[in-house]
Amino acid sequence: MTRVGLIARSNKRGLGTQTFEAAHGYDFDSILHVLDGNPIWPEDPDLYPGARIAHFKGGEFTDDEVVPFLNEVDVVFSVEALSV
Repeated sequence: MTRVGLIARSNKRGLGTQTFEAAHGYDFDSILHVLDGNPIWPEDPDLYPGARIAHFKGGEFTDDEVVPFLNEVDVVFSVEALSV
Protein backbone atom coordinates (compact mmCIF):
# COMPACT_ATOMS: atom_id res chain seq x y z
CA MET A 1 0.00 0.00 0.00
CA THR A 2 1.20 3.51 -0.79
CA ARG A 3 2.39 5.47 2.24
CA VAL A 4 1.39 9.13 2.12
CA GLY A 5 3.05 11.88 4.15
CA LEU A 6 2.04 15.48 4.83
CA ILE A 7 4.27 18.52 5.17
CA ALA A 8 2.32 20.62 7.67
CA ARG A 9 2.51 24.18 8.96
CA SER A 10 1.04 25.35 12.25
CA ASN A 11 0.61 29.08 11.91
CA LYS A 12 -2.92 30.49 11.78
CA ARG A 13 -2.68 31.60 8.17
CA GLY A 14 -3.51 30.12 4.77
CA LEU A 15 -0.96 27.31 4.54
CA GLY A 16 -1.32 26.47 8.21
CA THR A 17 -5.10 26.30 7.95
CA GLN A 18 -5.01 24.22 4.78
CA THR A 19 -2.55 21.67 6.15
CA PHE A 20 -4.39 21.49 9.49
CA GLU A 21 -7.63 20.66 7.66
CA ALA A 22 -5.86 18.10 5.47
CA ALA A 23 -4.28 16.43 8.52
CA HIS A 24 -7.63 16.10 10.23
CA GLY A 25 -9.49 14.97 7.11
CA TYR A 26 -7.10 12.28 5.90
CA ASP A 27 -5.19 9.54 7.70
CA PHE A 28 -1.59 10.33 6.72
CA ASP A 29 1.08 7.73 7.43
CA SER A 30 3.55 10.38 8.56
CA ILE A 31 3.56 14.15 9.13
CA LEU A 32 6.53 16.52 8.93
CA HIS A 33 5.64 19.55 11.04
CA VAL A 34 7.51 22.61 9.76
CA LEU A 35 8.39 25.33 12.27
CA ASP A 36 9.94 28.48 10.84
CA GLY A 37 10.23 30.47 14.06
CA ASN A 38 8.71 33.62 12.60
CA PRO A 39 7.54 35.64 15.63
CA ILE A 40 4.96 37.53 13.54
CA TRP A 41 2.95 34.33 12.93
CA PRO A 42 2.85 32.31 16.16
CA GLU A 43 3.09 28.54 15.77
CA ASP A 44 1.78 25.69 17.88
CA PRO A 45 4.50 23.01 18.11
CA ASP A 46 1.99 20.59 19.70
CA LEU A 47 -0.59 20.85 16.91
CA TYR A 48 0.35 17.52 15.29
CA PRO A 49 1.01 14.95 18.03
CA GLY A 50 3.53 12.31 16.97
CA ALA A 51 4.71 14.30 13.95
CA ARG A 52 8.36 14.74 13.06
CA ILE A 53 9.56 18.33 13.53
CA ALA A 54 11.61 20.26 10.97
CA HIS A 55 13.00 23.73 11.61
CA PHE A 56 13.05 25.93 8.52
CA LYS A 57 15.97 28.27 9.18
CA GLY A 58 17.51 30.57 6.64
CA GLY A 59 15.38 29.06 3.89
CA GLU A 60 16.69 25.53 4.44
CA PHE A 61 16.00 22.30 6.29
CA THR A 62 18.61 19.91 7.64
CA ASP A 63 18.90 16.42 6.22
CA ASP A 64 18.68 15.02 9.76
CA GLU A 65 15.14 16.37 10.08
CA VAL A 66 13.79 15.71 6.58
CA VAL A 67 15.37 12.49 5.29
CA PRO A 68 13.85 10.19 7.96
CA PHE A 69 10.38 11.53 7.05
CA LEU A 70 11.00 10.98 3.33
CA ASN A 71 12.15 7.43 4.00
CA GLU A 72 8.82 6.67 5.73
CA VAL A 73 6.61 7.64 2.77
CA ASP A 74 6.15 7.01 -0.94
CA VAL A 75 4.21 10.20 -1.74
CA VAL A 76 4.37 13.63 -0.10
CA PHE A 77 1.36 15.95 0.06
CA SER A 78 2.32 19.59 0.45
CA VAL A 79 0.42 22.87 0.28
CA GLU A 80 2.74 25.67 -0.77
CA ALA A 81 2.54 29.10 -2.32
CA LEU A 82 4.69 30.24 -5.21
CA SER A 83 5.99 33.79 -5.15
CA VAL A 84 7.16 35.25 -8.42
